[in-house]
Amino acid sequence: YDEWALYFSKIVPFLRPDATLIGHSLGGIFLAKYFTDNPPDKPFAKLILIAAPYDDETGESLKGFKLTDVSALAEMFGRIHLLHSTDDPVVPFTERDKYVHDLPSATVHDFDDKQHFNEPTFDELLTLLD
Repeated sequence: YDEWALYFSKIVPFLRPDATLIGHSLGGIFLAKYFTDNPPDKPFAKLILIAAPYDDETGESLKGFKLTDVSALAEMFGRIHLLHSTDDPVVPFTERDKYVHDLPSATVHDFDDKQHFNEPTFDELLTLLD
């Protein structure tokens, strides 16, 4: 996490307020943790977290990526979307529930057949980018 945060902190000042930030898997937990630890000076338009772990370590150690409360994200982004699939073999579906608990105003997109979203196309994501 620390190495990712160091590089990302150099990019954040150049992001426009209408930016949509998308994180998949560790990228999703990274964005959630980064902005929880480093609130931006200005809110961004949208945050999309896809199959993001929260604090589960059944598959691999999350080390510095673990979260405890991301409720502050609701004030940092105009809209938040959470996407997860019930058949995800990498990140348990129960991880999605933890985000929903902290972010009750987030729009939740549940799937039954996307596994860990490692597909060549993802039309459902494209509809969230407009």
